[in-house]
Amino acid sequence: MKTIRVLPAAIAVFLLFVPASFAHHLWIGQAGDDKDTWAVIRGIVPDRIDPYEPDRIREIFAFGVDGKPVDIVRKTSDDIMNFRAENELSMAAAWSAWGYRVNTTQGKRLIGRAEAEDEGLRILSAFHSTHYAKSLFSWTDAAGEPAGLRFEIIPRQNPMEAGPGSEIRFKVLFDGKPLAGTPLYTENGEEATTNDDGVAAVTIPDGPTALLYARHRIDVEGDEKKDYDIFTTFLTFKVHR
Repeated sequence: MKTIRVLPAAIAVFLLFVPASFAHHLWIGQAGDDKDTWAVIRGIVPDRIDPYEPDRIREIFAFGVDGKPVDIVRKTSDDIMNFRAENELSMAAAWSAWGYRVNTTQGKRLIGRAEAEDEGLRILSAFHSTHYAKSLFSWTDAAGEPAGLRFEIIPRQNPMEAGPGSEIRFKVLFDGKPLAGTPLYTENGEEATTNDDGVAAVTIPDGPTALLYARHRIDVEGDEKKDYDIFTTFLTFKVHR
């Protein structure tokens, strides 16, 4: 996985020219040159990094090269969640609660329904967004098992041994159960749909880092703040060259 350098000032300038509705990925990568320090990154794989409120990251899971859980220590930061692990990592996972959003006649806004109404916006729908992320750095048996996320993508074989164009099977779980009929996307827009067992065969894209993602929507009744919950899960791994 490529080393990530966090440059808040440059990011802030860049974001002035990015629409608020632009989609984001979530993944884990090394922060700077310290091999023991990692970051939960929000942006666009592999190089775009956007600042966010670190307390949006609710949990982080890390696993060593033996596949066993590793203790981590969160590090204070103003605009990104960093953490430190004393052991070499084979895999890390995290989830974030981004909060309430609205779809309006003027596009998606990263605010809640009440604030949108105060601004006089015409609201089409309101929802709550949660993201889950898992990143593989080396293969262990644990990578083929659930990592503890509510919504996750699990490789059925080692995807890091496969080169671009190879077809690899992945399983999608939500609340520990296979999610059937769900599109599984790559970052280049390719799509595969899960079968009754929650499994889809995906063609590995060309590039240094592969990203897969899936979404799941649950409609909500009787909640004035939202019409539905939207969940997105990401999996990233290094592509064999």
